Amino acid sequence: MSATIKKEASTLMVIIAFATVYLVWGSTYFFIQKAVHDIPPFIMGGIRFLMAGLLLMAWRSYKKEKLWNIQQVKAAAISGVLLLFIGNGAVIWAEQNLASSLVAMLVSAAPIWFVLLDKPRWHENLHSREIIVGLIVGFAGVILLFSERVSAALSASGGMI
Repeated sequence: MSATIKKEASTLMVIIAFATVYLVWGSTYFFIQKAVHDIPPFIMGGIRFLMAGLLLMAWRSYKKEKLWNIQQVKAAAISGVLLLFIGNGAVIWAEQNLASSLVAMLVSAAPIWFVLLDKPRWHENLHSREIIVGLIVGFAGVILLFSERVSAALSASGGMI
């Protein structure tokens, strides 16, 4: 018989995890926009994800995990091309001409699109109070956070923010 031990996360670790996500993910669009002024967008994205990949490989090596499972490499390659090159590549390319706050708002609409384009699960998704409230609150929060910057960026006198 194996006994599973459930360990609760400490409040401090949860706060640190959220702070890390907010700082790293929240500053992504700002720093992408700063970087594309000096580095071509796809080269900058390539360097960024090459470094991330090397860090992940180093971590897996440290944890003594197998690095080259062909099925996992194939799935990761397909996901990488779709998510990183097409999805994030388009974001990096767009930030040459759009305010980072506007790009962040456009990207934050992705969960809405996921729900709208998932036609087989419309009944489940569109009748779930949690999903609808989560989509509204999440997108409204991003709009509130960036509304002043986006309106300034879209006005004739506004600049790239």
